[in-house]
Order: sequence, then C-alpha cells, then structure tokens
Amino acid sequence: MIAHLLRLVLCLPLPPGERVSSEAKTGEGRQQAGPAVPVTPLAQTLTIGEPQGDTTPDLILVPGIGLSLEVWRPWMVANADRYRMHAVTLPGMAGTAPPPLPDPPRSDTPFLDNAAAAIALYIEENDLDRPIVIGHGTGGMVAMLTGVRTPELVGGVASITMAPAVPIARSALTEQQRAEQAFAIIRNRNAAMTESAVASALQTTYSNTLADGPLRDRVLDDASRCGVHVLSQYWPEVAFVDLIDEIAANESLPVLLCLPKLGPFRFADQWHAIADAADAIMLVEFLASRSFCHYDEPDRFEASLQTLIERSRTHD
Repeated sequence: MIAHLLRLVLCLPLPPGERVSSEAKTGEGRQQAGPAVPVTPLAQTLTIGEPQGDTTPDLILVPGIGLSLEVWRPWMVANADRYRMHAVTLPGMAGTAPPPLPDPPRSDTPFLDNAAAAIALYIEENDLDRPIVIGHGTGGMVAMLTGVRTPELVGGVASITMAPAVPIARSALTEQQRAEQAFAIIRNRNAAMTESAVASALQTTYSNTLADGPLRDRVLDDASRCGVHVLSQYWPEVAFVDLIDEIAANESLPVLLCLPKLGPFRFADQWHAIADAADAIMLVEFLASRSFCHYDEPDRFEASLQTLIERSRTHD
C-alpha cells in the first residue's frame, strides 16, 4: 500500500547558503478550480544548490507518503553543484497541519488538489522558470497532478515508483468501482485506525527498508508524527486518481516514470502499456533498485533526468 523505502546515504553537512522555511504563509494564494478555495501552503521548504553559469531548470522535490523533505536532503547535498533544488513537505505530512476538508465537499481529492496548488503557488511566489517537479510515491502523483493542472508553470515531471493511476490494472475497474474502492473501502478502513496504529504501520514499513543511521532515524520520526489523515485521506485519494488520459492530452508536458525492479505495484507490462498510451511519457526501468532508484542507481537516474530536461526544453 505504501511505497517501500530503500537505503539512502547518510545525512551530510549542509552547504553554505542553504535556505529553509518551516512556516506556512497565510492568505488566499492560488485559487483551485471550481469554487474559490484558499490554498494551504507547503508546510516546509528547503533550498540547496547554486550551480554557476548553468541554465538547468530548478528542481522541486516531493517526498512520499507521510514523510518530510528530509528524505531528499542527502541527494540535494550530493548534487548541490549541479542543480538548484527545492524540497518540500506537503501539508499534513510528518506531523504538520493538514489542509481543511471542504464542507460540503468540492472535490474527490481535496488534499491532492491542495498539494498541487501549493506547489504552483510556490513556483509563482519564487518566480521559478518552469521547474522540473520530481516526486516519490504519493509525491510522484502530486508532481504529475501539478504538471497536468498547471502546465504553463512546469517544465516536466518525474515520478518514482508511482504510475499515473493506481491500481496499475486500471482497465479492470470503472471510475465508479475505483471510487468505491478508494473511498468506501480504503478510507473507511483507515479512518478507523488510531494515530498510534497509523504511526506503527508507517514505521514498520520504513524500518524494514532503511539501513541504520541518521536518515533512518529521521524517517521513523516523521512516521511517528503522522496523523490518521495520512492514510485515511491522502492515500485513498491517490488510489482514486487516474491521470493517464490527461497526460496523453497534453503532449507538451514530458513525464518520466521511474520503475524500480522491486518497487511497489511492480507490474511491468501494465507500466509499459501506460507509457505507450501517451507519447509524452518516458518509462525507465531500474533493474538493480527497489524504491529509491535515485540513490541505488544514481548515474542511470541522472541520465534519465537529463533526458527529461532536454525534452522539456524542446517544448518551451
């Protein structure tokens, strides 16, 4: 159910000039589609990297279910001379305050809609020029949703271990069946969990997939602070979303899908079918990786990212 984590490099000292923010701004912000809804901004942001004389677009890095921007820190430190990177914590993850649920409901996916709108707001407020948005797991779905909803602001998107639709075998379910599975089954079941049960479930998942060390300790701390909404709201929304047709309809948005050999939802034939459904999608398999292929196979991930960046430039 939750994207598995694989070993990461240990936390490293921060480079000079790092900028970090942990306070969400207030205000109207970007308005979502439909009735006016104030955006709950990103809970935390972290900026690292000042490449000299480089025209490479900025990168926005989104962590997976329940986690904070800290899971991206080692990768950011290792690439500080190559990219200017902005890691984010989505509202409601890792013990931060979630966005309010609309009453009455205005959308089936209010948390994901807010997350995409919050990233778009961050892009606008920081005057970023069509950055590449990269996400892991649930963060990958948010990255793709941001690109689909605001393609004028995004140069391209990359998703690690998450396809544009869950379950991958989408043809077996109608939209109504998907809604019933996501909201009537998953949401109701997870909403009955206590906060300690949610934290335990996340900690068990991550403790089995990370080596001992400072980063593992931080990930488990993130998981220990997650509220019920992480599994009762965010996850059912991810299970409901299907962005394949929207990506296919917008050929100007290049999309990189990273499929680790041992990642969750590993159904290679169906991933390839999804990639074949849209010319904009580039599928890369990482045969020596579990979930965090950017750490397991850094050279292959870097080559794939550079191809995505080049494709984004051809669509400018």
